[in-house]
Amino acid sequence: MNKVLLTAFLVAIVSMCGVSFAQSIDLTAVPDIIVADGSYTTEITAQLLDNSGIVQKQSGVSINFNTDNAKIVPTTATTVNTDAFGRAKITYKSAGLFDGQTLVTATASSYTQGQKTITEQKRVYVPLNRFLGNLKVYVSPEYYAADGQLTGKVCVQQFNIDGVILKRPYYVAGITSYDKHFVPKKPLYSYGFIMNGQQIFASYVQATSNSNGIACADFKVSADNGWTGTVMVMGSMSKFTPNSANAYFG
Repeated sequence: MNKVLLTAFLVAIVSMCGVSFAQSIDLTAVPDIIVADGSYTTEITAQLLDNSGIVQKQSGVSINFNTDNAKIVPTTATTVNTDAFGRAKITYKSAGLFDGQTLVTATASSYTQGQKTITEQKRVYVPLNRFLGNLKVYVSPEYYAADGQLTGKVCVQQFNIDGVILKRPYYVAGITSYDKHFVPKKPLYSYGFIMNGQQIFASYVQATSNSNGIACADFKVSADNGWTGTVMVMGSMSKFTPNSANAYFG
């Protein structure tokens, strides 16, 4: 039997057995830069994917989370079963005044491990005139399917012009999606317009920052049509440079 026929035969056998190739775990962290103050937290989400980056809605898969050092510590159990959408979440907290980086790894049987680096900043005094700066936008999780069911969130984190985290609560962030497939659950308004001859859709929501200076809004997949592509979301805040992130549909 030549190699081509042998390969086809093996793929057919494995397919009949219901085994997938190169299933993987994607990790997102909101935020992935934290203050090393003993209280700042980050929420990490594991999403099961196939080898093409398509969401796997596999419930009951045990995800084991671990870190390569003790600069951050879990506030919940480190073994979490996936929900009906193939997701598992864990929260980590700064362990104290330890700056540097921590590698978080998620493992599960028959899946390629996922990894995410969390950066810890020393807590520093920020003069008032150094408030103006940049925003970092997070989409969590990053991967979706156009099934009309999946949900996620988009968050905006504040930094001053020196790249130092600003823990400013009660500041309003504007979050805009530029595609109808991934929109705020409770938008303030949605609209369409023509740009360079193309129809553009936008949906806008506002969110208020918490005690860590992070503002989040709940989002949803609004269509059940099997669409694939990338959705850009933009975060903005008065006197800050806006920024964007993407949601990926496989």
